[in-house]
Amino acid sequence: MEKRQEKEFLGQGYEVVVRPGTNWGKGTLFFADGQIIPDYPRMPRVLHLAQGITRHYEEAFWVEEKVDGYNVRVFWRNEQLWAVTRSGNVCPFTLDKLNRIPGVTALLKAQPHWILCGEMGGFGNPYNYSFYNRSQKKTFFYLFDIMNENKSPQFLSPPLRYGLQEKYGLESSVSFGRFFPGELGVLGELARYADRQGMEGLIFKPENPGEPVLKYVTFQSVINDIEAMNPLLYEEQPEFLLNRLKRGTYFLYEHGQNHSLDHWYDFAQGINKIAETNGEGRAYQEVDTYFYDPLMAQLFLELLKDMQIPIYDIRKKAQAKNEIIYIKFKKELMRSSDIIKHDWAGNHRID
Repeated sequence: MEKRQEKEFLGQGYEVVVRPGTNWGKGTLFFADGQIIPDYPRMPRVLHLAQGITRHYEEAFWVEEKVDGYNVRVFWRNEQLWAVTRSGNVCPFTLDKLNRIPGVTALLKAQPHWILCGEMGGFGNPYNYSFYNRSQKKTFFYLFDIMNENKSPQFLSPPLRYGLQEKYGLESSVSFGRFFPGELGVLGELARYADRQGMEGLIFKPENPGEPVLKYVTFQSVINDIEAMNPLLYEEQPEFLLNRLKRGTYFLYEHGQNHSLDHWYDFAQGINKIAETNGEGRAYQEVDTYFYDPLMAQLFLELLKDMQIPIYDIRKKAQAKNEIIYIKFKKELMRSSDIIKHDWAGNHRID
């Protein structure tokens, strides 16, 4: 049964789906005036590229880069920009950065019933542990879809979106063009190219709405995930590591890439970080982030306070004409802390 939770941002209340039902997915937003911001649908994954393309596609499709970041939906409401994460939380960090991209506001003012779907990431963001930052900026916003509000998601075609991106000067994930299912050799080389470039993977967007959007990740993304999550492995289910080992193995088998197997076992740094927490009996993740807008920084601090996350450093630094606010905080990794305290107290467990 669907469950909603009441929330508020800058004096405006809304409801968000926290447990999906039959009609609306998790993260869908509802406003009292009838505006609905649908959730962004999750994409199915294929582990064997050639077989996946052959099995699922009969008509042409577009191929784009899969970017490593966090998913945001951006929309216009009451003459104000809003940005929400997958879970439906309004994100002050994201708004702080998007308010500095004129094209985002200009596009949504021109089309106020559209929702910009994109990937936010880069250095200094409070969500991601690993990322490939092609933009060479501290943070980036890559537009990858535009959908309508108030109904089941309907998306603009890639060519229409590309035109709008150029018109409004918005960055986006790389588009590799239009392909047909029979071009398996070219698509295989494209996957190997993405891997060599350190990209997370590829997204396949069919022209036929009856065919599924698919994602496919590179071997390098598997390595990046494992290296980044080493200190946090207790926070994940056992399937986290198993699934990535499987993805990497399938990629190597299909594409014959000559990667050193040493990568699979290079966990020493992460394991040491876990061990360092044993003396205190708690595990933490330290996060450094930054803001341009004092209001957004304050809203973010209030969010951390509500979540009872300790803040232990706030600094301000003048840069050009702007003052940048740096915030450093610790997130206790509760699952890791519980496991460490149990193990290092001499307790036994049955594996």
